[in-house]
Amino acid sequence: MPTTREPVTRSRTALLLLVTSITLISIAVALLLWHSHRRWVLEEGDPRHRARQLIEQMTHNFTVIPGSHAALATLRSKSGDILQVEVLEATFQDADIAPSRAWISGIAPQGRNVVLVNSVDEQESQASGLSGILMKGCEVKPGNNGVLALGSVHALPCRGRYAELGVTALVNAVVIAYSPVGEKMPCESTFAQGLQPSETIYRQCVGGYIRSVLSDLFRSIRVGSIVRPDVIILPALGTGIGRVPKVLFYDALQDTLLSELRRDAQAYALPRRIILSVWSGEGPRSWERLTWTLPEFVANLSDRWINEPHEQDDVGSLWWMLGVLGMSAFMSCLAWIHSARRERPLPFPLGSDTKSALLSIFGWWLAALGLYEPVHKFLAVPAPWYLALGVLALLACIPVLRANKRFEQTALAGELLPARPGSGV
Repeated sequence: MPTTREPVTRSRTALLLLVTSITLISIAVALLLWHSHRRWVLEEGDPRHRARQLIEQMTHNFTVIPGSHAALATLRSKSGDILQVEVLEATFQDADIAPSRAWISGIAPQGRNVVLVNSVDEQESQASGLSGILMKGCEVKPGNNGVLALGSVHALPCRGRYAELGVTALVNAVVIAYSPVGEKMPCESTFAQGLQPSETIYRQCVGGYIRSVLSDLFRSIRVGSIVRPDVIILPALGTGIGRVPKVLFYDALQDTLLSELRRDAQAYALPRRIILSVWSGEGPRSWERLTWTLPEFVANLSDRWINEPHEQDDVGSLWWMLGVLGMSAFMSCLAWIHSARRERPLPFPLGSDTKSALLSIFGWWLAALGLYEPVHKFLAVPAPWYLALGVLALLACIPVLRANKRFEQTALAGELLPARPGSGV
């Protein structure tokens, strides 16, 4: 005959089961939300369309607006760090960066270490053009470092007016040579090889050194030769002094950024911001080409990063959490109904007291969790079906748990049987 304490015990058990179930579901939902927010490209929508809209906002009368600025893409690296790729119009002068107000508001307050990268030849000659202007702006004297290796970078502290505007270091990138450097011949020598088309060979030659300097830049940051910057300002390297199309630089930059985004936290060398510098003085035709080149660069970078193998792993983890959520919810409903109404929809009794009930439900959950992994690998269904697999794993545990229960009962009955005469027991 039930005692007066039995209804109280059942109510308490039902309440504790409900609280435990809600806790399990909350943990699964939290993990699910964490995975869903771990996007590799943080902007919504088509990156190409978004970049084109931003570029159009920077355009007036078929050229770029002086001082205009846009954040084209924000990416999350494998290590969890954030990289923002931006574009900024800047007119570099010997003693100023115009418009200086836009430059200061866009760059200086955003980082303590700001690196400006410059295309140079093997002797860092202060020739006319952007290369010489940047060296004058940072008060860097050319020719004091001997002959530099092609494809390497050389970091120098920035002084003078550019330092006042927030630039802390000038990194000279050797993308071209006018005389042999060791065994490396100048890229112009490709014209004398009699090969056709010689212009294509020349571009491949300079393009290879552009890739080398970008790789060496981040390698130098990684090993500590260059203090890890907050901001890197990148004009289109090799397109002035090297006379190659800008698309060659952006293709090289895309591959380099993807390589760096894949690195773990200890080897990560990217800054928080990479700013692509453009110039309004290049004219409408140059800017028109950039209005197509920059969105393609952003779209290809974003798409390739999203489609890296890590994305598939994370999608699997996301749906795996959904499977666990399905198991928790399904089991919680049955367990609560069983305990509250004193019915037995479960494959085995929960027990008459709170402790045994909680142990039973937790054991069933662990058994289903252990079965879930081989079930979903064996069936190899698409990820959205993982939720159903979670419930299937729970149901598949029923005959296993029932057989285990019968085995325990049989073993217990065998132990309680009286010993036969003459058995020696």
